[in-house]
Amino acid sequence: MNSNDVIRIRDWFTDYVATFREDGQLHRFLQLKYEHSARVADEARDLAGDLHWPREEVCLAEALGWLHDIGRFSQFRDFQCFHDAISVNHGLRGWEDLQKHDILDTLNPYDQHILLTGIRHHNARELPADIDSECLRFLMLIRDADKLDIYNVVYEVCESGESERFAEMLPGVDIHAPPNPVLVEELRTTGSCSYTHARSLADIFLIQLCWIYTFNYVPSYARMARRNIIKRSSAYLPDDPAIRALIKQLADFMETTLADGRKPELVFA
Repeated sequence: MNSNDVIRIRDWFTDYVATFREDGQLHRFLQLKYEHSARVADEARDLAGDLHWPREEVCLAEALGWLHDIGRFSQFRDFQCFHDAISVNHGLRGWEDLQKHDILDTLNPYDQHILLTGIRHHNARELPADIDSECLRFLMLIRDADKLDIYNVVYEVCESGESERFAEMLPGVDIHAPPNPVLVEELRTTGSCSYTHARSLADIFLIQLCWIYTFNYVPSYARMARRNIIKRSSAYLPDDPAIRALIKQLADFMETTLADGRKPELVFA
C-alpha cells in the first residue's frame, strides 16, 4: 500500500460517514467517532514508524486506523448506542459493512486480508488462535492505537464537564454510581473484565486502566507515560484501598515495561 491508497481510503471514509447525516447534520456521537478514527489513523501511523516498519506497512497501518471503527456508524443508526452488549459487535458489523463496498478492490489480497481482519477483531477481548503472524502484527498495533485514543475521548468528555453524555452512549451505566465490587475483584484477580460488569463511570475508568496489561508494543507504553494516563484516570476514581492497590500495581507494571523494554510476566493474587 502507498500514500495514494491511504488518501483514497481516507476520502472514501469521509464520504461514507457523510451518508449518516440527518437534515444535513452528523449526530454529535458519530462526529466523535469520525474524529476518533482520524486520530487513531495518526496514532497507528506513528506507532508503526516508531517500530521502524517499512513505508508500505506504515501506510497500511494508517489505513486500518481510518477504517477500524466503520461498524460504529451503522450500529448507532440501528440501535442509537455504542454498547455492543445490547446491540451488535461493532467489529463484526464493520467487517460486514466494508465488504458491501468496493473500496478495497484495487488493493492486493494481502492488504485486503489485513484490513478486514483488523476491523473484525480490533475490539475482541480474546483473539482467535488461528490468526497468521503478519495479520497479528497489524492487529496488535491497531488495538494499541485504538485504546490510546479512547483514553483521549473519555478525558475530553469528562474534562469538558459533559460526562452525562456517557449515559446516552452507554445505556444502563449510572455514571454517578460507585465502583461495582464484582468488577473490582475480577480486575484484582485477573487484570481484565468485561464491560458487562460496568455499572458506573468509575467502572469504565477501571476497565480502561487495566488495558495497560494488554498493550502490545513498548512505544505504546511510552505514549501512556508521556500522557499521564494513570494519573488522569485516577482523578476520577474514589480514594479506596482496593483501588489504590490496583493503581499501584498498574504503575509498577508500566514502569517495569519501560525500564526493561519488554512486558513483565503477569502475576495476580
